[in-house]
Amino acid sequence: MAQQQHSRLHYSAPSDEMLSSGQSPCHGRLCPAVCGVNLNSCILQGYPQPPALFEDGDFVIGGAFTIHYYVRTETQTYTQRPQPLVCSGSDKRQHPTFFRTIPSDHHQAAALARMVKHFGWTWIGAVRSDSDYGNNGMASFLKAAEQEGICVEYSEAYYRTQLRSKLKRVADVIRESTARVIVAFMAEGDMRILLEELRQQPLPPMQWIGSEAWVTDPQMLRFNLCIGAVGFAIPRSVIAGFRNFLFDLSPKQALKFPLLTEFWESSFSCNLKQQLDSSTGMPACDGTEDLRALPNPYTDTSYLVYKATYALAHVLHDIVCNEMRCEKDIKVEPQQVFDQLKRLNFTKNNYSVSFDTNGDPVATYEFVNWQLQGDGSVDFVTVGQYDASKPKGQEFSLSRAIIWYDGSEKVPVSVCSESCHPGTRKAAQKGRPVCCYDCISCGEGEISNETGAGGPEGESSIRCCCPCDAALCVEHGARVGLLG
Repeated sequence: MAQQQHSRLHYSAPSDEMLSSGQSPCHGRLCPAVCGVNLNSCILQGYPQPPALFEDGDFVIGGAFTIHYYVRTETQTYTQRPQPLVCSGSDKRQHPTFFRTIPSDHHQAAALARMVKHFGWTWIGAVRSDSDYGNNGMASFLKAAEQEGICVEYSEAYYRTQLRSKLKRVADVIRESTARVIVAFMAEGDMRILLEELRQQPLPPMQWIGSEAWVTDPQMLRFNLCIGAVGFAIPRSVIAGFRNFLFDLSPKQALKFPLLTEFWESSFSCNLKQQLDSSTGMPACDGTEDLRALPNPYTDTSYLVYKATYALAHVLHDIVCNEMRCEKDIKVEPQQVFDQLKRLNFTKNNYSVSFDTNGDPVATYEFVNWQLQGDGSVDFVTVGQYDASKPKGQEFSLSRAIIWYDGSEKVPVSVCSESCHPGTRKAAQKGRPVCCYDCISCGEGEISNETGAGGPEGESSIRCCCPCDAALCVEHGARVGLLG
């Protein structure tokens, strides 16, 4: 594959990986110290500041935020410090060249709603981080849940820096609720503080449904009150040879590359330059460090950046090469890259890589379950898959049994009102959600024989009493309780 000198690849530290052609939409605000922004003065910060070696036509692979629903534009008055930038890659009007290799949280929220519907839970609680991640994610979830006929008993928000009185109030709402299923769209730090508060007093048994940010974090497994939790994880794949490459690294090799130096020093809390770092207090590395002894997330999560890199490699190859040869001196234009990315479709490590009209990949997730192990520990167990490209109702495929919060394989029930029995009908409870109702007997000469609400997905949520002729009433009278 050939590449013209004015089109280069840059790498920035990945958080939730994205791929973009042209200028990075939010690079200049992620690292103000590096970019030279003086936070003690009130200066214009609204324009992106590219890397020092940046040129038009560069392609940036690296960090982005998990939520990209909208852009909040700033009006500069120069009388006060500008607000932090809210990055948004999914707004195609402002960032038409934004692509990513991790699904948008909009897809995760829709998947969570489908999961709740799948298991027949019509009465739930909801709690979220009071941040862009939590508020936008929960807004998407609540919209999808409403479309699925799911009722929400409460929706609370908390952020880790808020007053403890707010935390206590949220915890009390959860404790006093009647919903036995709770959806938590929270960052790990906020969820940890909430769970620490909840375990101060007895909590009614409940089924936790988690967003990927906390439900797949190994540090959260210490909270036994969440045993049985379910949620979605980003599918992981092994990069051939990458684990051995890391494990074979020597300190001398790591010191040659800034990225590997940072990786080594952060992993072992030591300084590779063989001297005490007075700024951090880290001792010098002594050569006994062993990467094999570390629970290293880079060996499996880096696949997202790997896919982004291969996506650009495929695109550049398609631009500069034909069936016969590659043009080494061809000038690659950003528009060419953009057009090729829209048409891209290839498979790597058995995973398909392509982008929809919003620049998102197909939303596929692993379905994970917190299960109690034989030694008393709690661990993540992949129990199925979710594929948004499948027809509605067929997105889920379970590969093994789910162990719920009570230790059984029986799906827990969370409804506001139980199903009405034959011979009765629903009567709405004034001022309460539609999932809350009373069951009253059918009148004389009426019959009901439909399945009531509250059962697994696929059952009807309609119950009414309908007139019947005398023969039909005589036929069904004993079964439905009609006396007329």
